[in-house]
Amino acid sequence: MPAASILIKPASANCNMDCRYCFYKCLSSNRTEYDKGFMTDETLEQLVKGAIDYADGFLTFAFQGGEPTLCGIEFYRKVLAQLAAGYPAEECGMNGCCSCYFVTEGNGDVYPCDFYCSDEWRLGTVADSFEELVQCERAKRFVEISLQKDERCQDCSYFSLCRGGCRRWREQAGIEQAGIEKPGRNRLCEAYRMLFAHAGV
Repeated sequence: MPAASILIKPASANCNMDCRYCFYKCLSSNRTEYDKGFMTDETLEQLVKGAIDYADGFLTFAFQGGEPTLCGIEFYRKVLAQLAAGYPAEECGMNGCCSCYFVTEGNGDVYPCDFYCSDEWRLGTVADSFEELVQCERAKRFVEISLQKDERCQDCSYFSLCRGGCRRWREQAGIEQAGIEKPGRNRLCEAYRMLFAHAGV
């Protein structure tokens, strides 16, 4: 299955402005239905679920109109909630665990993450197959370590959104908070909480 890019017109051609250059106003005026209505919760749920089932890797949603903000902020909160419940974050630092995305140095050395291009985490070289690199013991250990979370994260109402955050920020927090290399609460935790609260999610 491919990556997918979905352009959503949740307010159809409805708009609170009357711009003469608007191509969609012109286009909609020449079809059977100028206004196809505001997107319902049922349609939104079908769209998000269908896109998640279809896409492999990256999935992008964009919004256009008409004027998409006419749907109101609650509509977009529902979009975020459905995405958080059914689709992994595309920014690896919000997935809560590491994968190996094969950082390759000039000499062909391969590492699992840009922040871990150290001798300890060298997986191999480009002469190895990607299957061999991702299945090597060092790669498996790299992912396994990233699964450790601060105990406080499990009770956080925003855990489904940040999932504990990036391992790097958790490890640095552990060193700062306890003086040991054990995952602490994400260094960016308070900033995340402020952001999510402001967004109303």
